[in-house]
Amino acid sequence: MSVTERNTLLDIIEHYFDLGDNDAESLLEELESFTVRGGDWLFRQGDPSDALFFLVRGRLQVWVEPESHEFEEDARMVGEVTPGDSVGEIGLLTGSPRSASIRAIRDSQLLKMDRKAFERFAADHGSLVVQLAGSIARRLTERTKIGSS
Repeated sequence: MSVTERNTLLDIIEHYFDLGDNDAESLLEELESFTVRGGDWLFRQGDPSDALFFLVRGRLQVWVEPESHEFEEDARMVGEVTPGDSVGEIGLLTGSPRSASIRAIRDSQLLKMDRKAFERFAADHGSLVVQLAGSIARRLTERTKIGSS
């Protein structure tokens, strides 16, 4: 990993969790960096929620399928994920299955934090859970405002 790439990753982590340099470095060591090719699914609605993901580079779409799952073409796009955003927080905190499907619309670099890494880090940094819950609350508030307009 280049110095520039590492600094970008640290900036995302520091900003998202409101962490200092040392804590962000420690957290970065817990994360796995990988790429999802454009057109591929990161995960599908109903899959187990075993990790949260941070988008470093690229773009993702959020798709919701009808309860019946009869026809994939009935799925609808409900949003996009841009660099610096995360997906998978609700499932990671609640343990419930994925509530939406996430697809890369172009090659995308992500950081993955699995449940074990989250629990290890949260045990030492309780503010991590508070920041994560705050992120979820802000996103839900924004969606509610958009839906009520």
